[in-house]
Amino acid sequence: MGSQALKNRMNAVMNATRAIWSGSFEWMGGFGGTEPDGYYNYTDAIPILFTTLQRLQAYGPRAAVWWRCGHGQWETLDTALSNACAWPRRPFAGIPPGGTSKPRTTAATAST
Repeated sequence: MGSQALKNRMNAVMNATRAIWSGSFEWMGGFGGTEPDGYYNYTDAIPILFTTLQRLQAYGPRAAVWWRCGHGQWETLDTALSNACAWPRRPFAGIPPGGTSKPRTTAATAST
């Protein structure tokens, strides 16, 4: 199987099984009447991994030879099986995509 045929097969499997491996977004109410917020729930998600015999022979099973649906890169097996969010977080109001918010201060940290 050629590399393009392999990519096409992987994409077909990923699209057909998206409901199995992708987490569901759980909506929650926003704090103080602000925009609704939520989180990804991976409780029922099943990780689906790809690799090739050529990659396993060349690098071994402990190398970054595993492709998990939704992760977008070759990974080691332990990384591929972790439940890190597969998709980028949606931008929140006031936070640019890829940016971070300022840390919250509490009474204990604000006085020090």
